[in-house]
Amino acid sequence: MYALWKTRGVTARPWRDDLYYGATEADGLLYLSVVADRAWKGKLLFDRQRHRDVLHLRLDYPRINQFPEWFTVESGKRYEVREPTGGPPRTYTGAQLLEGVEVELDPGVERRWIVAPARD
Repeated sequence: MYALWKTRGVTARPWRDDLYYGATEADGLLYLSVVADRAWKGKLLFDRQRHRDVLHLRLDYPRINQFPEWFTVESGKRYEVREPTGGPPRTYTGAQLLEGVEVELDPGVERRWIVAPARD
């Protein structure tokens, strides 16, 4: 649960012990950072609203043994993913983020992204 808190619910597949990633939220944006000691190719998967999609609850009220939800995406919405160094943002559907975004890392090179709901 601690690891999910520090990644805001984002998971990596395949996971390796030399893969380091974390995230924080501010003003509705997710700031994500990923680096690996060796070259890595995999997917970053985003969290869903589990209270609604899995437990079929209308609200995410506090429950015993609850896994909190942090940055969640909705399959029917669109999201912009951009690198803070510039360049055009990429637009993904929530369904694509739930399935995972393909990422390739060079050894020791940190990659950063900012994820935000798309402005329609």
